[in-house]
Amino acid sequence: MKKFYVNYLTDDALDNDGGGYLYIGDTEICLKLSKLSLSVDTSDKIIKIADVKSVVKRDEFLGLRKTLIITDKNDYRMRLVSWNRNDIIAAIEDRKASIENEMKNKTKFNSATTEQLMNIKNLLDSGIISQEEFDAEKQKILN
Repeated sequence: MKKFYVNYLTDDALDNDGGGYLYIGDTEICLKLSKLSLSVDTSDKIIKIADVKSVVKRDEFLGLRKTLIITDKNDYRMRLVSWNRNDIIAAIEDRKASIENEMKNKTKFNSATTEQLMNIKNLLDSGIISQEEFDAEKQKILN
């Protein structure tokens, strides 16, 4: 899990609404604001990494404020200020790539498993193997 100090901004804020930490875990991005942030709801804000639609860097106020906007597929936005924007983006992209690779590997496994099961089913239907042999092979493939 990676941890970054950030300031949180609401969409209409000119100043920071609160400070806290942005955690980038295996499956989620979680913003935990300090309980001292009185001007904003301090409950955890969470976006699933698989749901991240965009991460945009923006320089505001003549480039003095380094803003990062993370948007999910439902258009929920986390608007943050951090000097570690590039590190945050890299961490999100790394986790997103890992999740996509895991999904591809699961798909490959499922396709291979389905093909193997179909092959032994064809052998059973053709009378080449018995029901007991089919059941034994099926257990091997599924385990």
